[in-house]
Amino acid sequence: MPHDPPPRECAAIGCERTIETRYIMCRDHWAKVPRALQTAIHEACRPGSGGDLRASRRWVEAVADAVEDVARSEGRPPANRFRKALGRR
Repeated sequence: MPHDPPPRECAAIGCERTIETRYIMCRDHWAKVPRALQTAIHEACRPGSGGDLRASRRWVEAVADAVEDVARSEGRPPANRFRKALGRR
């Protein structure tokens, strides 16, 4: 019987909502990501990656952009773990 991955927190800075592993952000924060960026994330996604950092560089960059975009819309600093994983701050 396959084991379901444990839930995790929304990737949006400061959000502590628990989400399923297959999602990047909670529904409220995902709705703040521009549609073009949502599309870029979906197109770069590797099936079964579960959002871990073994995902493609293109996916990680797109998620970092989304997290930064949401942070700016909420007046938060845009630094995030996805951008850090890419070696840029």
